[in-house]
Amino acid sequence: MSLKQIKYLTDTPVELLGPYDSATLIPISDADTSAVCSYSVYDTIKSAGTVALAVASGTAIVASNASLYVVGDTLAIRLDDKTLHDGGLITAIDLDTGIVDITNAIPSNASVGSELLVALGAAVNMPEFGTPVVGRIDWGFRALLADTYLGLKLWMFIDIVISLIGTPGGGMDRRDVIHAQMVENIDS
Repeated sequence: MSLKQIKYLTDTPVELLGPYDSATLIPISDADTSAVCSYSVYDTIKSAGTVALAVASGTAIVASNASLYVVGDTLAIRLDDKTLHDGGLITAIDLDTGIVDITNAIPSNASVGSELLVALGAAVNMPEFGTPVVGRIDWGFRALLADTYLGLKLWMFIDIVISLIGTPGGGMDRRDVIHAQMVENIDS
């Protein structure tokens, strides 16, 4: 993933267009399947660390570069099942051992090399718009990334992760995570 710079002139829309369950070809709609869609913003520079020692539970993680973090950062951990676990706040950091303590215990495996992401603020709900039809992208989920989003600064490197959790196909749980960088070309 390449790093890009942000140049905000106005609020930036974040969209997930035309999501559907590829197994059942059923559109994922909050009206039909109680889907919940939201996005979170992560600091790309601080999110360069990874898990250095596999972990399956608990509130202590050995990070590849603990010096990236400060006590009070909100940490998310990419688990082996590809979901992002909200680790909560970092409560302590031991730079000698690389151990980072978090408030929310890890529920399942995170292998060596799993991503550690630092969130800037709270997740933002993305309401649905349009009429769900498979194969069309004039519907989906949308919200604005406001210039005033907590911790966001001009020219800051960020990643936006969109999480879609629904029950399409008669109860099949699904979580899709999409990485995107919402930026404006700095040359324009």
